[in-house]
Amino acid sequence: MIKAPILCEGRRVCPVLVSVIVPVYNAEKTLERCLRSIRGQSWRELEVLLVNDGSTDGSLDIIRRWCAEDSRFRCIDKENTGVSDSRNRAMAQASGELLQFVDSDDWIPSNATRLLAEAMLDQGADMAIGDYIRVTETTTAEKGHIPREGKISRAEYAAYMMQAPANFYYGVMWNKMYRAAVVRDNGLTCSSELSWCEDFRFNLEYLRHVRSVAVVFQPVYFYVKRKGSLVDTQVDLANTVKTRRALFRDYKELYDELDMYEDHKLRIQAFYLEFARDGHRRPERPPALPQVIEAINAADMIVLGPGSLYTSIMPNLLTEGVAQAVAESDAFKVYVLNVMTQDGETEGYTASDHIGALFSNSGERLFDWCLANDREIPAELREKYEKEGAEPVYVDEREVHELGVGLLRAPVAGWASGYVRHDPDALAKELLRLYHEKSHTRVYG
Repeated sequence: MIKAPILCEGRRVCPVLVSVIVPVYNAEKTLERCLRSIRGQSWRELEVLLVNDGSTDGSLDIIRRWCAEDSRFRCIDKENTGVSDSRNRAMAQASGELLQFVDSDDWIPSNATRLLAEAMLDQGADMAIGDYIRVTETTTAEKGHIPREGKISRAEYAAYMMQAPANFYYGVMWNKMYRAAVVRDNGLTCSSELSWCEDFRFNLEYLRHVRSVAVVFQPVYFYVKRKGSLVDTQVDLANTVKTRRALFRDYKELYDELDMYEDHKLRIQAFYLEFARDGHRRPERPPALPQVIEAINAADMIVLGPGSLYTSIMPNLLTEGVAQAVAESDAFKVYVLNVMTQDGETEGYTASDHIGALFSNSGERLFDWCLANDREIPAELREKYEKEGAEPVYVDEREVHELGVGLLRAPVAGWASGYVRHDPDALAKELLRLYHEKSHTRVYG
């Protein structure tokens, strides 16, 4: 039996089936609104997969009633295993050529599916993305980011995303449409390892398998910003850095594939310090304890490092008041440069890259001197580290001086444990020597 073509708002034929996936957990207060908006889509060729994630309220009864009333709605009932598993089970059972995602406490405008599907099909794109409207108790605001409509290449999309990788516009799944074949052929799933930003990991993996993206300027989603939501309760500085570190390898691999990493590595590495937001919220920066500021103000010498650049040193400087106090201090201030780069965090970084990242992300000129190791690393250890994606940090002296920082070199590395580290005794002696020799000397860029 041949299906008759279905007209979309009398404009065109839409024979392509779109699978709309809705994870549901204890959503009885908002679910009906969500489902009404899906049923009212002008793109009529839909299957709607409603995944009950072990709800303990009346959500399952609502789902069963809707499935009984509209044959396009299907129920998947399971134990509570989380939103990622809900989406994965639905994707595995989806029959549609295109995939769309809606959260049960949100809703979509009546033309959302059509706008995304037509953009993909007309332009031959592998993904579509649209603006969205953020809804709070008192306001609504349209949100977007890419400034041009139409078909763009994957590299162009990545260049825009680099400017604001933590923006919901890029991170979430609900303002996008995907090709089921790309998901299926590449075994893509939503990660259950992350408590938030699991959408972004899926998007990063999906982007590695596409050629182009269709950009829609109209809003395709109403996102309800609720107090006490996951983003509100779990986005703090420590959790942000931890989650970003887990995601960074996928993020960097995309730019490596596009040959964009070397030219933009400082911008790409700043991903660690981006915060989950939809244009209005950043995690709180806790104020420094008064004793910390007092200690900085009273110090004769301040040493930054050694330690991981983005996940050890930088979080301390982002504590409110610390970077400013360090910058304003008259103490002798020295940065101890890492001996080796760190895979997935400072790969390919030179000395000036480390310093530039500290200055630009803290917004302060923090120190006058940089202490770098000049002890030769044994060949067998270099080979060991190369296999792990690390190498000795290259000291680009001219670029360091152009940043207004004096460069000091000393044999402060050690490897008695089999790992290349700063030798604590050698480092302490060198720092004391430098303090007595250089503490009254200033370097100006």
